[in-house]
Amino acid sequence: MSVVSLIVADAWVSTETRDSSELPIQASSQQDTQVDDGSLRDTFDYFLSDASQTDVKIIEQRFEHYSDNSNGLEPALFKKFIQYKAALAELGATEDFNALHQQILAIQARFFTFEEQQRLFAEENQMRELALRQRELKQIAQSQKSTCRCGNKNWRNSPQSYRTAITTRAY
Repeated sequence: MSVVSLIVADAWVSTETRDSSELPIQASSQQDTQVDDGSLRDTFDYFLSDASQTDVKIIEQRFEHYSDNSNGLEPALFKKFIQYKAALAELGATEDFNALHQQILAIQARFFTFEEQQRLFAEENQMRELALRQRELKQIAQSQKSTCRCGNKNWRNSPQSYRTAITTRAY
């Protein structure tokens, strides 16, 4: 079961919350690692990486404790990110990648301001858009190859005078 599914299913067991200053920033499984602060998104993902073993409230408290000691981290934004992940888990399976992309963008817009979306998802969205465009171009190329193959068959069956006129045309 994925982390997001756990959030959606409310499968986390309620635990007594503690003052965030008493909590270690990292879960026991993360003790030999450093907080990934390469980007805001990386930091959020780092804290959620232990979600299958830790109550979401504890994760939020760990993040709050970490954010108290770091500049630019917003616990309220982290909570919205958790809600966003839960909403993603509710998406149904589809083979329509364009529709899926649009659904993801709509969920992002539901939870985040434009500026927050840019901070958290700009690169991911751009990569997905590039992949969709690449897929579209491959489909166009395959379609054109099919057309050319059909054209070649027709070419062989066309009168010799027509083939000669086309191939000797000066460009």
